[in-house]
Amino acid sequence: MQEHDLLKRKTTGVDSTLLEASAAMKSIVRKDTGEDRVAYVHSLACAEGFEINNDNDLRNSDWRRKGKKVSSKEWGNLSVPDARVMKMKKGNTHRACKQKHVLELATEAILSADVQHGNESDANTLLDSIGTAQRNRRQTPSNADIKEVVADKGYHK
Repeated sequence: MQEHDLLKRKTTGVDSTLLEASAAMKSIVRKDTGEDRVAYVHSLACAEGFEINNDNDLRNSDWRRKGKKVSSKEWGNLSVPDARVMKMKKGNTHRACKQKHVLELATEAILSADVQHGNESDANTLLDSIGTAQRNRRQTPSNADIKEVVADKGYHK
């Protein structure tokens, strides 16, 4: 890297991207019982006295149900364990995770990249990401320290 002068500055940039998980909300299961969403809603509907004869009855009972909340503590999916139930910018609910990357700004060399839980605050994970980038940078012949970090306003904490 040093011979190609890829790490010539000490300013890095940090950003993250919210990625909707391929695990749809319909494929989540309860962590405590292992029930899928349909079985869970069916048991709630029966407990409330709804007669469920078909999928339409099940959807209607779920639609009428008050206090519907889905928590990452209670629901999960083994295929995408880092994904968390999140409210997206448009207001809809999906399972998502974050891809965070740290770049050397002058050359756009990637110093670190990782996937984090979707509900983790950017401000809370900033120091971990910079620490990883610094350790990676010290393993290069340049052995330069990160002196300055640039990030968007979501990191202001």
